Amino acid sequence: MALIQKNIWLLYFSLVIFGFFFSLYNLKEAYQGIQDELIEEQESRIQLVNISLNSLLRQQEQILDLMGNYLLDVNEERVPATVSPLFDDVLEDNPSLAGLALLSPEGEFLYISSNVNRDTLENLFSDPEMGREAFLYTMEQEKMVLGRTQYFEPVQEVILPLSKALRDEKGRVYAVLIIAMKLRTTSEFFSENLHMTEHDVLYFIRDFDGYVQYRSSRIELEKSYYLDPIPKEVLDKGFEALSDKYGKDRNAFKQSGDIYSLKGEDRWGKKVSSSFLYNRRYELWVISDFHMSAFREQFNPVLIRTTIIFLLFSGLLYVLTRTIYRAEKKKQAALIRQANYDLLTGLPNRNFLNGVSPKWFKGGAPPFALFLIDVDHFKHVNYSFGQGLGDQLLIEIATRLKDAAGDKSLILRPGDAGFYVLTPLKEKGERSLALKEEGTRLHDSITDTYVLNGFHLFVSASLGASCFPDHGENWKDLFRSAGIALKEAKKSRNECQLFSREMEKEYLRRTAIQYEIKRGLEAREFYAVYQPQVDRSGKVCGAESLARWENPRLGAVSPSEFIEVAEASGMIGEIGEYMLSHVFDTVRDMRKEIGEELNFSVNVSVKQFMRGDFVDTLTEMIESYGMSRISLTLEITENLFIEDLEYLLPLLEKIHAMGIRISMDDFGTGYSSLGIVGKLPIDEIKIDKSFVDSILENEKDLQMIKNIISIGNNQGCTIVAEGVERREQADLLYKLGCHNIQGYYYSRPLGKEDFVKYIKKQEKSSLSS
Repeated sequence: MALIQKNIWLLYFSLVIFGFFFSLYNLKEAYQGIQDELIEEQESRIQLVNISLNSLLRQQEQILDLMGNYLLDVNEERVPATVSPLFDDVLEDNPSLAGLALLSPEGEFLYISSNVNRDTLENLFSDPEMGREAFLYTMEQEKMVLGRTQYFEPVQEVILPLSKALRDEKGRVYAVLIIAMKLRTTSEFFSENLHMTEHDVLYFIRDFDGYVQYRSSRIELEKSYYLDPIPKEVLDKGFEALSDKYGKDRNAFKQSGDIYSLKGEDRWGKKVSSSFLYNRRYELWVISDFHMSAFREQFNPVLIRTTIIFLLFSGLLYVLTRTIYRAEKKKQAALIRQANYDLLTGLPNRNFLNGVSPKWFKGGAPPFALFLIDVDHFKHVNYSFGQGLGDQLLIEIATRLKDAAGDKSLILRPGDAGFYVLTPLKEKGERSLALKEEGTRLHDSITDTYVLNGFHLFVSASLGASCFPDHGENWKDLFRSAGIALKEAKKSRNECQLFSREMEKEYLRRTAIQYEIKRGLEAREFYAVYQPQVDRSGKVCGAESLARWENPRLGAVSPSEFIEVAEASGMIGEIGEYMLSHVFDTVRDMRKEIGEELNFSVNVSVKQFMRGDFVDTLTEMIESYGMSRISLTLEITENLFIEDLEYLLPLLEKIHAMGIRISMDDFGTGYSSLGIVGKLPIDEIKIDKSFVDSILENEKDLQMIKNIISIGNNQGCTIVAEGVERREQADLLYKLGCHNIQGYYYSRPLGKEDFVKYIKKQEKSSLSS
């Protein structure tokens, strides 16, 4: 019994002693945590203040720009009659402004707003208090410059002057425009909201001379704040303390754009936590001083509460808390693992990257490459062999990437068939060459034949690469640059493309095209042209309708451009429906003029055909326009047939049963023609222009065409060759068994009127012969 009691007391005192030290530890952590939390709040606030300040000053700069542009456009003789009303209108619309003025480069006040008596103002060069230095500095800058904050007697307000040099077409300063912004009475930004508590003070300090532009206060603005600059030794002392803590000089702090915090004393000897952020555009230090007395107010309740808890619940509470903590910690670790790592390959995912990203971009970070990798045609592996084999393939690719990239690289799998690789680059040397070498190595490690479950799969990949800091100084810009390069690589597949500014221009053009497509549809800028199809007797037997777009902003946009953008943006269905309606309307009018029923071919995109209402919409249009179904051919690119054959085949059979002809366009350029052509209700096969171009010189292309014609004849299909430009090509194609031909040899694509003339001219020629 004594032994049991001893052990119980030993356990009790052990728990008490352990609880005591645990409480001390918690107090220490709480002490540091409160400090860190206050500093974090302080840094978040100073960041938000800087963003708001930028927004406010940019808004004022826009006002200056608008007024400057307006004055530049005004006829010189009308300037006197224009400026004063303009100034008064701006004042009325902007209550936060105390006045406006236009000065000559010599500092003379040319025009001022009507609320200020001009007689009270002297030449700016003769009154240093009005900001002579800032005025001279303004004439050297393209941007807006902040003058000295001061009490301006004419309007009885503390104002912040904002000035900008106005330049003529040759870049010479012809005037300086100044607006005076009130700091307290009407400006919401400079209200007491900036002053969070009685413990904190916010400063905006001009870098080059140390003058205070603004000091937050819960009372009225004190004029004395702005009369003299902060002593240089005080500022130097603060920056020396920052340099000692962070190992950087003052210029490095200014260039980084980061927030820096330290503890010390203010100019009056009070202990404060100070945070510094430099606004590079307006050359201001945004400084927040938080008095440490606020910390003690927050820590004292924690100290009292912790002491009470320790005295009342020391042992039991500690054991219970520790047990729960361990269980939750384990659960959290599992969730974090699940959230940050790909379950299939074990690689980190995109969420993991967000957690480690700061170290990649910290000040002075070494250059590195970002590769975006996409496995070509991966969905066809899943479709043909099942997801299980596709997963095995991804695991094998991940293993090869690890071996190729090395230990210093970070490999991630964000999902689907994509991988990210981050690889450090040498500080010196040609980075584009290093990028190319690393990209080629990664590409070659993937591009190979894989043997999985007895299947031999040849796999290729497309890579897009960008480099820090050349192509971006944050993840957003780097991923954007690498994404642009990847899109370029995927155009031809199995390539590694490095980002370039030329690609960016193309990306911006694609963005402009995407923006203009919807507007172009509403403005009916899209139209069709018609390229005749001629049989072996020389008679026009049909025509292919081709979409064209003429845009006021972009000019003539080629179909290869706008169709690709429309498919990627999901607007191809709208274009397709519009073009069907346009073609049917035009064909109906043409038939009235030519008096015969030709066959017209209409191209249908993959995305348009996959829309669930496509067949119903097509049927309604045919009936609405009185089209004959037997004279309509839908041209569908060969690659459409490998998207989802099980879904498409019933639709094709339904369309074919309606009497509408189906043509397989670009035959021979895809991957699956020979395997599925016999399963499809195809009426026509079109030989791609790439084979026709070299039919007279290239034996392989000639043999390919013979094979296509043989396949078509076996299936009872009409054979049409497109892109024929020479008579020798046409003669050979007819001889080989082609039924119809289209191309420049007979005619370029024609507008409605020219196509009708072409048909009538051919009819006259036939009658005369």
